[in-house]
Amino acid sequence: MISRPGIRLIAAVLMYLAPFCAYAAGSLFAGPPSEPVFTVIAPRLLAGLFPEQRLDGVAVGDGSAALEHVAADPTSVALADLATMLAYLGDNKLASDRLEFHGPVGAHCVLAFARRDGWVRAFSDIVTADGAPRPVIGIAGPDAAALTSILRRYEPGLTPITIQTGPAEDLAIRVARGSPDMLLLVAEPDLDHALIKRIADDEHLMLLPVVTRLLARAAVDPNSGFTLQSVQSDNALIPWSRRPVTTLCTPMGVVLRGDAPPILRDAVNRAAPGVAASLRSSLADRATAAATNTLRDATDTVQGLISRLRPN
Repeated sequence: MISRPGIRLIAAVLMYLAPFCAYAAGSLFAGPPSEPVFTVIAPRLLAGLFPEQRLDGVAVGDGSAALEHVAADPTSVALADLATMLAYLGDNKLASDRLEFHGPVGAHCVLAFARRDGWVRAFSDIVTADGAPRPVIGIAGPDAAALTSILRRYEPGLTPITIQTGPAEDLAIRVARGSPDMLLLVAEPDLDHALIKRIADDEHLMLLPVVTRLLARAAVDPNSGFTLQSVQSDNALIPWSRRPVTTLCTPMGVVLRGDAPPILRDAVNRAAPGVAASLRSSLADRATAAATNTLRDATDTVQGLISRLRPN
């Protein structure tokens, strides 16, 4: 029978070893559940962490909700962008080392679409508009509401603007018809490339970078979490491809609590680069997509000609 001092010794050893043992009770929080951050990135990260870390994938409303869970549990991780994490720390008056950002594994970029023959010719037109009625913008994409709120802190001209929410392509159709004045789309440049391309292909819309003097200043401030990044809106394989736009982005990565177990931190640092590499579309991927689209268009054209030649 083990003596009482022996039990205390064993308990002390187990407490010492606990941070170095695999945690099966933790979770990976990401969302929204319908977005690639949960449907694509989260499964790849879980696979990269396995078998060292057997985490459960849990869908939440957005990056802020994911951070709430991680702030309360050092054995869990979240997928969130850097700007949202820094804003969360500031809003909740938490120490800067309360949460750690590892990555990036992707990015959230903010793109604007306006009616081609409308009054908006640049994103700055929205923030400098005077008088009534006030401009109306539609917002869509992962963490769109949270990022719009953060943008308003750096660009006060966005504060009085009316916001509408909805699916990106529905809002794009409405912008093309004249109302709202602009679509503000938060997108992951690689995973949401097809969506960006479909909207940019609309001849009634033009793609604009989300940049103003104040937002450009925020992009060089390391405390904002924002950067300027080039985003391509087509396959970029032909001389007349659309030029990429340099717009406001924020890195997306894996967030841990500052006192997370060392074995969890090490596993995340090993897994994150592989996840990031697997998400980048290569030139071959873009060429395959372009060839598929060209073949489909050619097939539709031929079928249309055949149908016209058939006798009634």
